[in-house]
Amino acid sequence: DKAIGGGLRRKCVDLIGARPKIGKTTFADHVALYVSLTLGIPVLMLDTEMDEFGHLNRIISNMSEIDIDLIQTGKFSNSGYHSKTVADVAAKLKEAKYFYRNVSGKNFDSILSIAKQWIHNSVGFNDDGSTKSCLIIYDYFKLMNGDEISASMQEYQALGFQITKLHNFCVKYDVPCLSFIQLN
Repeated sequence: DKAIGGGLRRKCVDLIGARPKIGKTTFADHVALYVSLTLGIPVLMLDTEMDEFGHLNRIISNMSEIDIDLIQTGKFSNSGYHSKTVADVAAKLKEAKYFYRNVSGKNFDSILSIAKQWIHNSVGFNDDGSTKSCLIIYDYFKLMNGDEISASMQEYQALGFQITKLHNFCVKYDVPCLSFIQLN
């Protein structure tokens, strides 16, 4: 919190960049689970890579400290201890105000539309019209297809436009966003 000026703030996009396989998604999961489970604030995870099943396996493995191979294959059920631990984690996750959406292949405007629907349907608004407390996590900025760039636009420019759109969205809806980008 101190490193980013006091924590995640409404109307802001906090962007973390790191090389591949450094732990961006794991960090995002830890933040999401802390905010949703400990603080009771709804979190929307917009994931451009993993499907929900793979992502959930990773979270359960991390929370239960059971090897992910045992989770993915279902072999955790061969042990009474592991079965109970996974059941306890699953029950805890059901309590979480954690909403996961895979957005692979969707254009950026469609992704923002998903976030808007989530705010309207799952978060809601205060009596004064302001958005109730929530957090959006966007993992991670990338071009979904070659249609987003042209001969006159470089990849970094297209990504810059996405970040600007996300910032404008966060300002309009008065929400914080934690986002990531892969440094290649």
